[in-house]
Amino acid sequence: MRVYGRITLFGEYYMHLGIYGLSVKSNLYLEPTYDVTPLCNLNYSKGKDTTLKELCYTKKLSTVQYTITGNLPLGYGLAGSTCLSYLHIMMSGNKYQSKNLINILSEVDSRVHGFTSSGLDAYAVVKQSSGMYSNRAWIKTDTSKLKNFLLITLQKQIEHPLSKILRTVQASSDLKILNVELGKYWIKNNTLDMDMFKKYCNCLNDLGIYTCDAKRIIALFLEKGICAKCIGGLYNKAIVVFAHRNEVNAILNDSEILYNLYE
Repeated sequence: MRVYGRITLFGEYYMHLGIYGLSVKSNLYLEPTYDVTPLCNLNYSKGKDTTLKELCYTKKLSTVQYTITGNLPLGYGLAGSTCLSYLHIMMSGNKYQSKNLINILSEVDSRVHGFTSSGLDAYAVVKQSSGMYSNRAWIKTDTSKLKNFLLITLQKQIEHPLSKILRTVQASSDLKILNVELGKYWIKNNTLDMDMFKKYCNCLNDLGIYTCDAKRIIALFLEKGICAKCIGGLYNKAIVVFAHRNEVNAILNDSEILYNLYE
């Protein structure tokens, strides 16, 4: 049983306010296994799995005998914790209707992360598709026109508190306007307006809400006319970049910043 994560291209700061954003189904996945040899790309530890602890406490799940493998990096804003919760519930044999399962996943997300979940991750993981999302409303969408984007993860740095990030972002009227216009364009054309998306990326990078390394790397791409931004609403998350692998490596190899690349 494989479950795939999600990539938020825009809207991560406004979905809970009734403004649509775009979530793209990732190619990166998690799956349960009884093999004790995990894939080298996965940083999973049963002892550090807070979703499992929460589910064992609230839903009375029994101790699991399996471990988790896959290539979805955990802790980088790709809905990894929600994927874990989903897998644990599925492996337990408990049956839930889709709506109830979404509510359970959102509740666990909120408890694990310490703030109220927008519900996006639960919908994206249960639906296992791409979609436009806003305030618990999901519209399935075709993202096949989106090509040549990669994910980059960096070493973690000191975090900004979420409250500070939200205050900074929500004070930017330009970002909100770009978010709304990107949503309108997507609904009409089923693709991104890349010029508008680049403005969105620039606006985010100029707000000072990313880590120093992420801000520097994104600036390098934007200077080359390549769209790049961080995933999700928090600090220390993955970067999505619309470029080929050789372009990404050529730009980053001179940066002296350690990174991992995912397709």
